[in-house]
Amino acid sequence: MTPHVSNVMQTFFGTLIGQIAPALGSEYLIGSTSVIAMMMSMAGTEYERGAEVRVTENREMRTLFAAAAPGLGDSALSRRLEEASVGEEASLRISDLDRTNATLKQLLIELHSHVEELEGPDATDLDRRIWAFMRDAAERRKLPHPLAAA
Repeated sequence: MTPHVSNVMQTFFGTLIGQIAPALGSEYLIGSTSVIAMMMSMAGTEYERGAEVRVTENREMRTLFAAAAPGLGDSALSRRLEEASVGEEASLRISDLDRTNATLKQLLIELHSHVEELEGPDATDLDRRIWAFMRDAAERRKLPHPLAAA
């Protein structure tokens, strides 16, 4: 049997919070152990969903870039958006996904800055789509508090 990392981390969290921390006696040690336990729980959650969150964000940004590129009026930015829109993940390692995600987000910032200087319904719609992406991305990345999930 191969233990599932997120289950192991949740078990460690429960043991640290429920058994070890109360037996320590020192408020400082109890607090430190509790923080470590919560971080282990959150790491388990991130382990379980981390690749999916990043792949989803990258796919959504590429879709946004493909839609935005034709109507920008800035040929250099349009070309970069088109290139980015056809990219794909080189691997599913979190470090590789993070690197790609950071590159795409930098381009998204540049696009958003450009769009905010434009006028008209297309620019307004693209601005809304960018803000919706950012809201959804932030929501996906929220980590639940381990005690609230219990």
